[in-house]
Amino acid sequence: MRITFRLALDHARSSRRRGQRETLWAVALPQPTAEDLAVSSEFGRRLEEAMESLPEKSRLVLLLSTMDGHSLEEVAELLQVPLGTVKSRLHSARKRLAERLR
Repeated sequence: MRITFRLALDHARSSRRRGQRETLWAVALPQPTAEDLAVSSEFGRRLEEAMESLPEKSRLVLLLSTMDGHSLEEVAELLQVPLGTVKSRLHSARKRLAERLR
């Protein structure tokens, strides 16, 4: 009985979150100005340079987890390294990126 209740509760929460996400996507965003585009372009260039400066192993972990949306466990499995190594590389990559983007 308890399992059924928890499954129903999880389903209700999931449906509510899905509805909120869909509502947020449906809202029209304001059109960016030329200044917004210039700032975005400059930041994109700086981000790309900072990413290229990262060691390849750290950059790969960061891209797989952040950009591709893989869980840390999936990244560890894909790269065939321990989970702790993935966490360490991700932490150091984020730290280096933050330092370079200041």
